[in-house]
Amino acid sequence: NGDFTTFNDAGAGTGALTGTGAFSINATGTIVGTYVDTNSVLHGFVGTAPATATKTVLTPVPAPNPSIYSEPVTLSATVSSIGGTPADGENVTFSNGSASIGSAPLSSGVASLTTTALTAGNNSITAAYGGDTNFAGSTSAAISQVVMDFTVAPNPSLQTVTAGQSGSTSITVTPQGGFNSAVGFTCAVVPAGPTCSLSPTSVT
Repeated sequence: NGDFTTFNDAGAGTGALTGTGAFSINATGTIVGTYVDTNSVLHGFVGTAPATATKTVLTPVPAPNPSIYSEPVTLSATVSSIGGTPADGENVTFSNGSASIGSAPLSSGVASLTTTALTAGNNSITAAYGGDTNFAGSTSAAISQVVMDFTVAPNPSLQTVTAGQSGSTSITVTPQGGFNSAVGFTCAVVPAGPTCSLSPTSVT
């Protein structure tokens, strides 16, 4: 399954081989061999073994999962193979669906990324190791990272209040991604002078 490169001296014949003159495997795993044909002309080949298959496994460490929007989420990917681990410093790319959210270097086979780039709702996260001459690339199975958030909608969003009179606005809080925590409110008027109040001061 490897790649072989051959070389021949001038005057190479096509007769039967007389045997192998040399054969070795060097420290990088490259197979090197030579032989002599019936015309006593040297031939040779260099064979490079195929890259070792790898496996990339992605886990939240701890995420948390679910997380709150804009809260840092830490992801960790482990790249392993039966032939050892890729060299430190090689990159693993983390993606949300088809969009990259960043990359991190390997250290002892592990790459970790902390991100705040995830969107509200369900995020499908994968990690991909690109490979090198010794280790084949691999992509992890996707994990689901749920990010909770909420939206705030005032109604009306803008109003004019005449001096001496009052106005009121209702605020609707809509949870996203399973958000179920309390949301607190404060109010202020600019420029200073008029007053404002809220009821209630928090909703869940």
